[in-house]
Amino acid sequence: MQSLAINAAPCGYCRQFLYEITTAKTLNILLKKDEDQKSCAYTEKPLSYYLPDAFKPQNFDQKEKGLMEAEFHHLSIASKETLAQAALGGANASYAPYTKDYCGVSLLGLNNQIYTGCYAENVAYNPSMSPIESALAYMNMSLPAQANLNIIAASLVEVSNSISQKDVTEAVLSSVAPSINLEYISAK
Repeated sequence: MQSLAINAAPCGYCRQFLYEITTAKTLNILLKKDEDQKSCAYTEKPLSYYLPDAFKPQNFDQKEKGLMEAEFHHLSIASKETLAQAALGGANASYAPYTKDYCGVSLLGLNNQIYTGCYAENVAYNPSMSPIESALAYMNMSLPAQANLNIIAASLVEVSNSISQKDVTEAVLSSVAPSINLEYISAK
């Protein structure tokens, strides 16, 4: 990512996530110049303008790849089912250099499409983006505007760790797809 055009300065949480993407050092933020948003004029400033003296992965001697860089954690599961394998793909792609909470969620839509999300955290650790949030965002972006999120199955794959995404995944599913039972699989 080279530039990000938005209508207001990014919030602190967003700034922290943006700071950990692989192109953060050269990322420019484009903002409209006027408050009424009617003109086409904009300002362009580097991310460092919005997040000076950032708390960064190097503060912890992190050597792992940055957010949005290809990851593969070599996790495996016994299940060969498509939905479980998709969730495994999300777990293997997770960005969790601090907690090592590698996990992924896959959702099967009524349209027989699979929507996968992975866990992403930042050096501040709070907030992190759960794999269910990521999968729902992907599903929402993939469907026509105003479409219902008709989920017929869900799978969570994660490593056994002191942190688990199971409770939050079940809580979110209970509000968007209350009749769905989450398939939970522990990865090795």
